[in-house]
Amino acid sequence: MPFNPYHLPALFIATTQTLGGIWPIFFNTSSAMLEFGLPPRVANSREGQTAFVVGSARTTVIGLVMWMLYLQGKYAELDGVMVVLGLVLGAVDCWVCVREGVGRWGVFRGVSGILVAGWGVGGFTER
Repeated sequence: MPFNPYHLPALFIATTQTLGGIWPIFFNTSSAMLEFGLPPRVANSREGQTAFVVGSARTTVIGLVMWMLYLQGKYAELDGVMVVLGLVLGAVDCWVCVREGVGRWGVFRGVSGILVAGWGVGGFTER
């Protein structure tokens, strides 16, 4: 199937997952944590940074899997990944941010997760 504008959200998310996961691994973990929305007391913690790098590697893998599915033309499967990604990670990201006192970021991440999952549930990439 040739490129379709409906593919853009999935490609955007795949790219941000891939590149966003690389930033804390190879560049600046603390700044990536701050950009994520975590407070400085967490971002400057060595233990927090270690856990964030491990999680970021998994984030990059999710992005690469999304790209792999897209390049193979498996749009329904890509939509399925978006459902799980949006619901599970959106909820966890929201909960963590709210728990850490950055509720504004938590709301943003929760709403974003719902939108990503909604795109997948609607099967829009497959259209």
